[in-house]
Amino acid sequence: MDDPRIAGVVQMLNETEVRTTQSCEGHLSHGFPFPWVRIVKEDRFTLERLLMAFYEEHSMVYDRLLMIERLLDDEYMLRPHGGVLQEARDHDSQVACLKMYQQEMQAFEAFLRRFINE
Repeated sequence: MDDPRIAGVVQMLNETEVRTTQSCEGHLSHGFPFPWVRIVKEDRFTLERLLMAFYEEHSMVYDRLLMIERLLDDEYMLRPHGGVLQEARDHDSQVACLKMYQQEMQAFEAFLRRFINE
């Protein structure tokens, strides 16, 4: 996989029966400047329940908060809330925010690993 910073959360989502279709760890040179995972629409409520449980034990500032966005093609995207603001930031801020967003996805991955093993 070309994006090792997203591979773990994709694996954990699939193990919790949230089917993923695409993902990216985020890049400043191309694509979206934040990590994201696309899921099939039938699994959005499962993902929502997992995120709610995650944030019951993991407080986070609003910018880093993972959210589910509906896309035009009836798929959904898991992404950090502030990711869409990246284009308005200077380069150093983009780099710092991308790292924070990747860390938030990795924290969600760790939560999913614990959730699966309970």
